[in-house]
Amino acid sequence: MDPKFTSTEAALLAAEVALTTSVDELQDSDRLLAQASAIRLHRAHQVATASRADDAARRAHLAATGGRAHIPPRSMSASDVLERSIRLEISAALRISAGAADALLRTARIAIDRFPEIIEALEVGRMSERHVGILVREVDDLDDECADEVIEAALPWAEKLTPPKFERLVRRLAERLRDEPLEQRHARAVQQRRVHVTYGEDGMGELVIIDSAEKIRAAELRLNATAAAMKALDKAAAADGHGGDHQTTDQWRADAAMELLIHGDTDHLPDGARGISADVVVTVPVLSLLNGDDRIHGAAELDGVGPIPIETARKLAGDATSWMRVLTHPISSVVLDVDRTRYRPPADLKRVVKWIHGTCTAPGCAVSAARCELDHIHEWQHGGPTSLASLHPACKGHHTIRHASNWQVDADVGPPGLSKPLITNRVRWRSPGGTVTVSQPEHEMAPPF
Repeated sequence: MDPKFTSTEAALLAAEVALTTSVDELQDSDRLLAQASAIRLHRAHQVATASRADDAARRAHLAATGGRAHIPPRSMSASDVLERSIRLEISAALRISAGAADALLRTARIAIDRFPEIIEALEVGRMSERHVGILVREVDDLDDECADEVIEAALPWAEKLTPPKFERLVRRLAERLRDEPLEQRHARAVQQRRVHVTYGEDGMGELVIIDSAEKIRAAELRLNATAAAMKALDKAAAADGHGGDHQTTDQWRADAAMELLIHGDTDHLPDGARGISADVVVTVPVLSLLNGDDRIHGAAELDGVGPIPIETARKLAGDATSWMRVLTHPISSVVLDVDRTRYRPPADLKRVVKWIHGTCTAPGCAVSAARCELDHIHEWQHGGPTSLASLHPACKGHHTIRHASNWQVDADVGPPGLSKPLITNRVRWRSPGGTVTVSQPEHEMAPPF
């Protein structure tokens, strides 16, 4: 043993090396998984091609020998029968549902036939199969030129963003290039609003509501707020010796939803959980708000969801008691104004920090910033300031991990060598195994603000 090291130092060094090696090997296996996914897509594509060739050969043989092909039902064309047969072939071979088989074949067709750069990125492990599925779904209805523009801009981010954040980015990029205005597509989609009810095992059931994004988002955030209030009241009751249910946040959310749907209001709940409204953010390019043309100046965005019609945004932006307006510059997208005239608002700084980041900044975490705690990057007890540059949202679990483990968090201040650090609003997390992940904020905000 090197005399420079004590026995505990040597053991610590060995443990750190073993951890780093294990993380590297895990990342290698993930790249192998992506490569296997690419092979799977190629094989599915081959099955579809072979099935069509087999069908054509059979029909040619029957025609040459005077035979007769099976006549499909009037509601189905011969091509429909063939495509259904291909899906069934894939379903049987992989033991997956028809819907999953259809998604696999569709992804393979688009990625291999139309945009080979997508399958190439998967083959070298630059993106996962989930990222591929998101990308092909958003570009499928675009012409090749527009789709190529989206893919070129999106591919570098596939290596940096989790699938939910990547999906919002790609949707935002594609939205600017669609021929049919969002307003028209939204109006058509609203006609499909509905409720699904499924009854399952163990006396349980599932209720799914499909409606416009702004309503769903407002309902989601009201449930979050009501559940948090109910949880806080229950915790206070437990502290006073009156029991306490010790429920999870998801359980409180479910209880709040049922109370609202069954009773119609929350008047029978304790005072702290009554009359809670949603805390929702809509971001509107200022010129789009003025002239209503979101295809030129950019679509409005519902925080945590994505693009919404400009007419919906205009209506929401006029309701400052329950919506936070953020107006952006038409060219740079830098923030012009954050609405401060709200009823019962949280602290301005807290609102802006959560709006900028969108979610917890921890690697892979998609918990909405609205449900997160604010963490000082430079810890308060060690002199850290409370400022825009020093705060970031962290969900309760990751906030605890950050302070109770060897994870390190610091602000990304731009490339080295700058005379003055930049406020990038990006947060760098370094794991005990040496993996460095830099969070990508949902919104860019140039200093000073």
